Amino acid sequence: MPKKILLIEDSGTALEIMKAVFEDSGYNIVTAVDGRTGIEKAKAEKPDIVIIDTILPDINGFEVCQEIRREKFFKPVYIIITTGNVDAVDAEQAREVGADDYVVKTFESSYLLDAVKNISEKKDDNKSIQRELDIRKWSYAKTNEAIKILYKELENKNKKLEETQEQLIQMHKMAALGQLAEGVSHELKQPLFIMRGNVQLILMDDKYSAIREDLKLVIMQVDRMTVIINTMIEFNQKSSFDSQVLDINLIIRNSLLLFEAQLEIQKIGIKVKLEEGLPKMKGDSKQLYQVLMNIISNATHALRDKKGTEKREIIVKSNLNSKKNNLQITIADTGTGISSKNLKSIFNPFFTTKAPDGGIGLGLSIVYNLVCNHGGDITVESEEGKGTVFILTFPVFENEKKGQV
Repeated sequence: MPKKILLIEDSGTALEIMKAVFEDSGYNIVTAVDGRTGIEKAKAEKPDIVIIDTILPDINGFEVCQEIRREKFFKPVYIIITTGNVDAVDAEQAREVGADDYVVKTFESSYLLDAVKNISEKKDDNKSIQRELDIRKWSYAKTNEAIKILYKELENKNKKLEETQEQLIQMHKMAALGQLAEGVSHELKQPLFIMRGNVQLILMDDKYSAIREDLKLVIMQVDRMTVIINTMIEFNQKSSFDSQVLDINLIIRNSLLLFEAQLEIQKIGIKVKLEEGLPKMKGDSKQLYQVLMNIISNATHALRDKKGTEKREIIVKSNLNSKKNNLQITIADTGTGISSKNLKSIFNPFFTTKAPDGGIGLGLSIVYNLVCNHGGDITVESEEGKGTVFILTFPVFENEKKGQV
């Protein structure tokens, strides 16, 4: 029984030539001049061979081939894609969409006839079987490659989930530690209050005039401890943004009080240069304490990790900018510094250069957001091995600016 061939070609001249060549050789010919008509005729006529031109007026030959292969009810069909271009990429695409052969057009009218004559029934055609095997092997290789990529992606996602879980555990620990610190601070306030009252009573008795100066020193230290405790309580309290008129120098001094003992033990010097008579700003004192304490804590870590005998020092300054519209806080250290590569990422959540037990990388991300909450800005300059400088700017309270005009 003669084989049926479906020719899908938009050129009328080429179609007539091919039709005549194949009919002269005893083939039954069905034709279509566009891709969609070709697909419909393939469904209706069920040809043994389909020859498709790559360039068609509606959809291209690769799409037609793919659609024919997708139809499950088709009997085994041999598909040849033809083109006027010699292109290895097109040949590879033809294989991908399921074509059995890819033939470059020539001026010889019999160029396709030779290709078709070489086709035997698949059950007797070792070449066709090998071609099918090659296509399947190629398909399996692609599938295997896709599985490997997917497995790698799953591995990376699993690793990120584990890191996030560890970060959440650390965050819960920090929250618990904050609650503990607040509870201890409340417990210490009462005995300090009693201590101060008793020392004041002793000071009123002339019998203790010889140790009067020592007693005054005790009261001064009790007051200092009270300031530290109140700062810790305020720092740990959770509330919405509580905007108040603030003295930025007082916020700086109270924040530094919490680090005095730590800096002394670690033999880290501290220089404080606060410009007096600065105008006030509006903001939330708790959030500002958190900003300053995070940056100072990072500075102590950087200085603690610094090797050698070079000077280890933190310098804190405050001043009014030249336009008198912004307050500026500068916190500098002579620590290990930050590499230019890491400098771009320091405000990203969970980014940290510390050891696993040294922090979870949320500090500077929170600092950045809190500064923005106050309408301020934060910049950082650093040189690896030399140190780091953080510069914070906050707008002056409007009433203060009006008073300066």
